[in-house]
Amino acid sequence: MDTAEPHRDLAGAWRRWLLFAALALLVVGYCAAFALFMTRSEDFLVARYNQRALDFSRGHIVSAPAKLSFGLGEPDNPRLGGGWHAPDSGGTWSQSVDAVVEIVVPHEHVPLLLRVNATAAVLKQRPRMKVKAFINGMPAGDWLRDVSNASSPLDLRVPASAANAGRLEIRLGVDHTASPFRLGAGPDDRQLGLLLHSIELLDADASR
Repeated sequence: MDTAEPHRDLAGAWRRWLLFAALALLVVGYCAAFALFMTRSEDFLVARYNQRALDFSRGHIVSAPAKLSFGLGEPDNPRLGGGWHAPDSGGTWSQSVDAVVEIVVPHEHVPLLLRVNATAAVLKQRPRMKVKAFINGMPAGDWLRDVSNASSPLDLRVPASAANAGRLEIRLGVDHTASPFRLGAGPDDRQLGLLLHSIELLDADASR
């Protein structure tokens, strides 16, 4: 009885399986490498935007009382770091769940109240949005926004210790972004979080 033929078939099947496994590993490795590249590229871009905003703000120091405006043609748009769309009329939308604003104040500044005038992208299909704010990495407030208070100001109290540092890195976070077009709520197909109109710098003691 000739057993060579079954052995050849078995060897051929193993070679085919090994080739398939090698190709599968190659595809998985390529996808992982591409995902890592994209993540690092996005991180690099965000870091560059943040640094550019910080450089601008260091050259444009502000003291309370002051009002910084954002939107199409507004002078304070360069203070926006990563996480923002291009400015629109009336404000600038955040495009991710984390967006940065850089503000630099003089050292030895009085305790500040930052009043962030913004509108949350509250839609009928996504009727609630959680908003959080951080200043120099420290929690500065959290809010729940719905249709009744979508445009209410966000008040962030900045203690003197943080104001004395000069640099105020403000991070505005949301629990989700929404695309009106994908949800059947409008023609805008961008992912939207907060529409930032302005930030007011107020003396915290005087505003009590």
